[in-house]
Amino acid sequence: MRLNILSLWLLLLSCNDTTKQHLSENAEDSVAGFDTSVSNLDSLSKEDMPVVFSTGVADTVIYFSVEGLSSEGSEIKAHYINDTITEAQWDIFGETGRITIKYDFFKNGTIQATEKQYLYKVQMSDVQSPNDIALKDTISYLFDTSGVIKTVMDKDFTDVYPDFRAKVPLVLRNK
Repeated sequence: MRLNILSLWLLLLSCNDTTKQHLSENAEDSVAGFDTSVSNLDSLSKEDMPVVFSTGVADTVIYFSVEGLSSEGSEIKAHYINDTITEAQWDIFGETGRITIKYDFFKNGTIQATEKQYLYKVQMSDVQSPNDIALKDTISYLFDTSGVIKTVMDKDFTDVYPDFRAKVPLVLRNK
């Protein structure tokens, strides 16, 4: 009997994912200012960068809720390896569609963005499956950590990187 209880307790403990944090923009940990050693971040003022403390785990995923950008809301899922951001996906929901922006961060300070614009085929409240959503356009572009575009753009893109930079740290701070 004790062995069964112990086994059940270990199973439940191992299923608990402690590497995820969900922070709103008003979270106490998102106080401005921290030191970083990532290249090409010199153009960012320390006051403009949010602080999120390291989890002490090599592979971490953190969700950020960004208020005020869209009336329907938006969420960023950021992936960190050894406390440095490697990729992020930002879903921005609108009344008639949504935009998904995937950021891939490279060690040289370059960021590749792939933006997909979707339109709802039905009212937003009636969306039930992927069949109710249509891909309108896909745009890819490169820029640096300060937001300066490095590729020629022949299409309009959603310029929200300054909002991203204000909410999501590129490096997690050690406690």
